[in-house]
Amino acid sequence: MSESDPRKLGSTERRFLITGITGTMGVELTRLILAESPNNRIVGISRDEQKQQAFPIKSNRVRLKLGNVSDTRSLYRAATNASWMGYEAIFHLAAAKCAPYLEANPHEAINSNIVGVQNVLDLATELGSRVCFTSSDKAVKPINLYGYTKGVGERLVLAPSELYESHTVYRYGNVLGSRGSIMPSLIRSLINDRKAYITDEDMTRFWILAEDVAKFIWDNHGSEGVQIPEMRSARVLDLIQVTAALLGVSEYKIENIGIRAGEKIHEDITEDSNSGQAKNIMSREQLSTLVSRTLRSMGIFDLRTAAIPTAATMH
Repeated sequence: MSESDPRKLGSTERRFLITGITGTMGVELTRLILAESPNNRIVGISRDEQKQQAFPIKSNRVRLKLGNVSDTRSLYRAATNASWMGYEAIFHLAAAKCAPYLEANPHEAINSNIVGVQNVLDLATELGSRVCFTSSDKAVKPINLYGYTKGVGERLVLAPSELYESHTVYRYGNVLGSRGSIMPSLIRSLINDRKAYITDEDMTRFWILAEDVAKFIWDNHGSEGVQIPEMRSARVLDLIQVTAALLGVSEYKIENIGIRAGEKIHEDITEDSNSGQAKNIMSREQLSTLVSRTLRSMGIFDLRTAAIPTAATMH
């Protein structure tokens, strides 16, 4: 146990490090940790100063630092200083996620999603911290570079360390309402163009809300191994139809643009062949409830006169 181990600090303060804090999941997790106790303190790292300036949570219990997890010196400078040595847990959310971009830039996928994970693990070993790593269903039976790099990241995190039998991996599906999710573009296309786009009518995805994932991560941050929240899947086509109904868009066209490279019809959440999405379809009522919650989380309260979300209004 290192001298900087947070378990030896002798203080009521609980300190946490969040990488990728300015993303949708980082914002939700920050809210949850701060609300949990007035003794909780957070250092948050991201590499986009504009997103840090726009960070919606203003608190003297949160310190935002510019840093890049794929650069060891940058990460260490951002994460450590004389008064903040040692964290109970490091929530590693930072990742390169845009699958088509990563296919064209494989070096960035490796740097962010593999080298970055190892750098965080090395930092955690030095500081005596547990690593809580957010992964994806794309890591199961991967067919694209994003999935492969997330799978390697999982294996690094699950390997025994000097302090823990293993760290923690959270594996989940598509986060509805996040900056990179289908919802912002779907709402814009339905309202502006009366049109929606699909790649395959039978395609399904696991869907979950950021606030539900954040709560699951926090509730299980002392666990080891792979942790999977309760999720069900739905066809993308059904998601479009439910969203249009809630927005009051009754007439629209659906354009099939064809399946893209590296895209599956159904994802799996475990290696078990019975975990496929086609076997875990949620009801129409469940989907409607989930989409309603998503729209409200995006600030769309009057569903019949929805404001069109822009990048500036998304976390």
